[in-house]
Amino acid sequence: MSTYRATENYVYKTDECIGRGATGDVYKGVHKVTGEHCALKLCDSRFTQQLQREVEAMRQLQHPNITKFYQLEYDKESAKPILVMELCEKGNLLEVLREPSNAFGLPEEEYLRFFSHLVSGMKHLRQNGFSHRDIKPGNILVCIADDGSYVYKLSDFGTAKPLKDGDFFQSLVGTEEYLHPDIFKAAFIERHRPREFDISVDLWSLGATLYHTATGKVPFQPFHGRGDKHTMFQMISHKDPGVISGEQTSATGDIIWSKELPKTCRLSKYLRDTLTEFLVRLLECQANRMWTFDGFFVAADDLLHKHRLYLFSVVDSELYHIYIDPTHRFSELQKCVQEQTYTHIKSPCFMFHNQDLKESVSLKEPVRSYPVTSAEEPIVVLPLREGTSLTTRIPVDSIVNLVNELNPKFESEDSSSRDDDYRAARSMCSTTALILKAISQAASACRLLSKSSRDCRYTVRQKYSSLKSSVKNIEDRYSDIRQIVDSDKTKSTTLFTTITLDGHAAEEKFEQINNKLDSCASLLGDCKERHKKLEELTRLMDCFKQENLRSSVERTSSQMSDILQKFSEYRKSPRLSYHEKKLYGFDKTSMTYHYQRAVSYLKKVQHSMASTFTSFKRWHSAYIKVIEMHEKVDAATMEVSRQLQEYVSYVKVLKKDPILSSVKKPSMKQRQLAEQVKTRVNVISQDMSESKQIAQESRIHMESLSSLMLDDLEDCDLSD
Repeated sequence: MSTYRATENYVYKTDECIGRGATGDVYKGVHKVTGEHCALKLCDSRFTQQLQREVEAMRQLQHPNITKFYQLEYDKESAKPILVMELCEKGNLLEVLREPSNAFGLPEEEYLRFFSHLVSGMKHLRQNGFSHRDIKPGNILVCIADDGSYVYKLSDFGTAKPLKDGDFFQSLVGTEEYLHPDIFKAAFIERHRPREFDISVDLWSLGATLYHTATGKVPFQPFHGRGDKHTMFQMISHKDPGVISGEQTSATGDIIWSKELPKTCRLSKYLRDTLTEFLVRLLECQANRMWTFDGFFVAADDLLHKHRLYLFSVVDSELYHIYIDPTHRFSELQKCVQEQTYTHIKSPCFMFHNQDLKESVSLKEPVRSYPVTSAEEPIVVLPLREGTSLTTRIPVDSIVNLVNELNPKFESEDSSSRDDDYRAARSMCSTTALILKAISQAASACRLLSKSSRDCRYTVRQKYSSLKSSVKNIEDRYSDIRQIVDSDKTKSTTLFTTITLDGHAAEEKFEQINNKLDSCASLLGDCKERHKKLEELTRLMDCFKQENLRSSVERTSSQMSDILQKFSEYRKSPRLSYHEKKLYGFDKTSMTYHYQRAVSYLKKVQHSMASTFTSFKRWHSAYIKVIEMHEKVDAATMEVSRQLQEYVSYVKVLKKDPILSSVKKPSMKQRQLAEQVKTRVNVISQDMSESKQIAQESRIHMESLSSLMLDDLEDCDLSD
């Protein structure tokens, strides 16, 4: 029966318990004056020391990611102490993870928000010298912000203790699934031996919490759970380095170890790999290999400061989260895409908002200045060359295989094992949530494939229009030059001959120009034909449509959740009446029917997606051919333009050369006569050269005779 209880400033109802803990229960309270809602933790008087420790810690730890403490009051009837704290409407993280939609862990966006808030709260805790000593999803409360997003807050500081680096404690506190091996050993294996622990116990609990939140389950699970503490201790204390989880699937079965997150994990490749590295360092019992808090905070900050881009790859129809340093540029982005996706693309093209990303951003700008991307408006990457084949497997295929592998079902038809039936029903609801996710991804993939084809069609037509304009300009230039050349040719033929620098007539040069221009005209004609073919290929690019079954699966999932609630109530009853057993059987039949219906929706989407993807592969093949044609036309028009420019320059040289002269065209006789004259002139020149030589020799001889005669005269006696 509901009863109202009160403190000095608050009132609460005893049937509105919103949480239960080791030191007390939490109720929803209302302020008597303002009507403001709050959480009232009614503490057991036996835990006075824990209460004092919690109050002391919460008064010192004021932070957005730590539960806010208002004041300490007392119940007027029982005089029990009551902690007045802020109310977190969504409950705790463990309850969030128990929702069927989160049965395989939080989605990436939400996980990053949780991780950021947890790291921020833990930093504040360590900066103030506190160790929590009981970190787990149940002690992380979830509030709802004004914008509807979740805010995660550390809570329950009853076990918190001021503890600096190098300090030790001996208390056995914490929760089994999240306990450090040393505390687990002291609490359950070797209870009477001396023991002391340091702040590294929080790091192990932190790692177990991160794993649970990413996967929906604790990292180490004996078949009998808490009932088999020796197997649990063997798991956490004797695992090999690098192992982050272990599971025993039968009572006497071997432990299945894993160094990776399970394939049901909903995180991207990069975040999975990064989180795995974190878990290897956190879930480590050897002190020399385990992280310190400083090391963890540095690595966490590096992850949280990454710039994140949404990228859709048409190769496998997957939407990826790309993590990159905000200061990196386009070249580094290309490397990150190759490293963080499951496909390697030859000659990738990055499209965003109807255009090549390289044309909308500066390649030297850091990626933090790039346009904002989202799941609805991602960067689309597609190959522009043959050699990167689109995968034959689509994302839905892996989900279908996983659903077939999980294959949840009721093992019996009666009501003899209601606990097992509840677990089976819960597994069906969880798997249906996975199916819903797969169908949503398929619908998104089809939408993005259709959008990609439309965007590419738009860019192709723009390019075609540009090339067509270029071809038209070249045709016009060709026509003008042809008229000029023909005009000059007519003039030079009828009136005079143009002579080039080497003294030859330019007639032959004009003939060569004409031949090259004719060749260019023919090439341009071929380009036109290619463009006609190009337009035919662009018509192959059409929108793809797929039936949206999301609403149908959502309705089915809602009906299954209602039935699951009934199974939870059946489970609490000590025994079922005759009519309850009948209803119980009907509910089992109904749950099986709805689950099989959800599976049939998934297979229908798989078939539709396969058909869509096949159509897209044909489109993509045609698109690559279109791009190749564009490149050929581009090269051809550039070559023609270059040749025309050369011709224009040549014609200008002919017109401006000062040596060029105009003379009457000589006849054949005139040419022969000119040759005869030239030969005669040469003969005369030769004769004149010979005569000149004889005259020179005669002059030298006469000078020599004159000299001898003078000498003889000087020797003669003049008196005689």
